[in-house]
Amino acid sequence: MPYAFPAPPASAPPRPHRAATAPHLAPLPYRDEPDAASAPHPLRASVDDDDDDDEPRLFRTSLHHAAAPLTGSMAEHSHPPHAGFSAAAPQRGSGHGASGSLGGLLEPIAQPARRWYREQSWTQARPKTDNKRRMQLIVAYAPDWIITLVVAGLLALVNDAYGFRREFSLTDTSLQHTYSETERVTVPELAVYCLVIPIILILIFSLAVNRSVWDFHAALLGLVLTHALTITATTLIKVSVGRPRPDIIDRCQPREGAANAPVYGLVTETICTRDLSSHIMSEGFRSFPSGHSSAAWAGLTFLSLYLAGKLHLFNRKGHAATAWLVFFPLVGAALISVSRTMDYRHHATDVIAGAILGVLICLGTYFRYYPSLHHPRCHKPWAPRVPRVEPVDGEEHSDIEVGAHPHRHLQDLSSHDDEMQRETVNH
Repeated sequence: MPYAFPAPPASAPPRPHRAATAPHLAPLPYRDEPDAASAPHPLRASVDDDDDDDEPRLFRTSLHHAAAPLTGSMAEHSHPPHAGFSAAAPQRGSGHGASGSLGGLLEPIAQPARRWYREQSWTQARPKTDNKRRMQLIVAYAPDWIITLVVAGLLALVNDAYGFRREFSLTDTSLQHTYSETERVTVPELAVYCLVIPIILILIFSLAVNRSVWDFHAALLGLVLTHALTITATTLIKVSVGRPRPDIIDRCQPREGAANAPVYGLVTETICTRDLSSHIMSEGFRSFPSGHSSAAWAGLTFLSLYLAGKLHLFNRKGHAATAWLVFFPLVGAALISVSRTMDYRHHATDVIAGAILGVLICLGTYFRYYPSLHHPRCHKPWAPRVPRVEPVDGEEHSDIEVGAHPHRHLQDLSSHDDEMQRETVNH
């Protein structure tokens, strides 16, 4: 005989809904659009952001029973609606719209900070720059340009200095290379590679793609400042160190019968038959560091960082084309550096030192005008130092402009979102 399951008693009480007994076990619905009963909030956006996979997914508590009292620690840690929370209408399918019970659902969302930027800044029409503000910006940044250009002009005076000239050995094979009249990369060609080409690409990205004059100004000022600092530091070190180039003996043309000193085995420039004040002899003792290498790595590294920011190199989408585009300028800098050893103008250590110098100066100047490459808005420069809105008395000035480039505030906003996530998960 088949087994017959007993029927439940007719007076059995209905089973309580799990959302009423265990709110943390309630379903986790996604809402593409806010409910009709939800009041639109300027800090709220859709969950379906197209590029919201750049940061970990966060959670928010949907207090869909706004009239229900909060008890316990939830009342202590409740927040008003803002970037991470929203007071929404009762969820569809919960069945507790009138019960007055707490419906603390954990609702997955993506990046409250990113949504805040989209709703608050990038979807709003930016105020036009009037003549008064334009003049304020010119006055604010004129000293930067003046100082940069003056330092670049003083570089010519430093380059004409006699400088220190080290002793060398006539039997040192590393100094016996042939002097080449031509160079694989001349100074004008170097200027095209590490200055003109980056300016053209920056102009295309800033004006044609982003349509931002401020972006072009920030990038141009950063690039010019990078070159001015790099070439100035390189020239000062060259004049002070006075290291002979690999072709110094061929430049020097020693007197017939000249030999190393019997005690120390070194000679000075006095054995040379060429004019000691000539350009060929002055440049012969300026091997360390390589000026071509430092300038190439400074300018092309700046271009590489600029492209990396515009293309969001370090997002989680992992496009190979982005990595190659960012890598190409660095390959050009490496080839220019290697060409200096092929022309016997520099030792390998000169080229390496110049590359390190150029990269370090570039990193210091680029991040003065642009955020980190891990920043969600790394394609935008920092806001101008002149605020668009005057701060209220007793209120500290922020780096955020109304409808402009709010970047540095994201760190505070993200840390606040992390705190909200911890509180929500705990409850």
